[in-house]
Amino acid sequence: MDKFERVAYPEDPRRCQKVMRRTGQCTLVVVEGEKYCYAHINNQLTQRRKHDVAQYRVQLYQQRLSEFADSDQIKSLREEIGILRLTLETLLNRCLSPNDLIINSNRIADLTTRIQKLVESAQRLELSTGFLMDKTTLERILAHVISICDRRIPDEATKRLVADDIFEVLAKKVTDDEVIPAVP
Repeated sequence: MDKFERVAYPEDPRRCQKVMRRTGQCTLVVVEGEKYCYAHINNQLTQRRKHDVAQYRVQLYQQRLSEFADSDQIKSLREEIGILRLTLETLLNRCLSPNDLIINSNRIADLTTRIQKLVESAQRLELSTGFLMDKTTLERILAHVISICDRRIPDEATKRLVADDIFEVLAKKVTDDEVIPAVP
């Protein structure tokens, strides 16, 4: 049998199913067990392979996404913000002249926008999960701490020292890495 045999009549069930824009349906006989002829089957097999690969990737992404969803790390965007800031810093350090800045201005603007969006997202996430404390909440907590100190510490001088220490801690910016010294 010829690989490019034509069908004897248009209604032949062995007719290739490929439809072209200009000439209509293909008039060649299909490959055994397929819907397309030799001329069109490679394209269909390629499309099928692409579809299968895409489906495989979707499954991998879904699996990876479920791993992220179960992780506590996904709820903190601070690492991603840090990575973007380091990337921006590296890019800026590589710019040795005003021309370098102009050449890299699109990348710099893109990184800046990404950092801004990620910071905003992190703040929204922290607010929604209760990890970010507003001023009113902090004042309420401090009122409770002061009340506890007032009840538990009989000496007025010690109370004043504790209050001063609390205000000193609040006055300076405490970082995540900073360890609060133990009381002697």
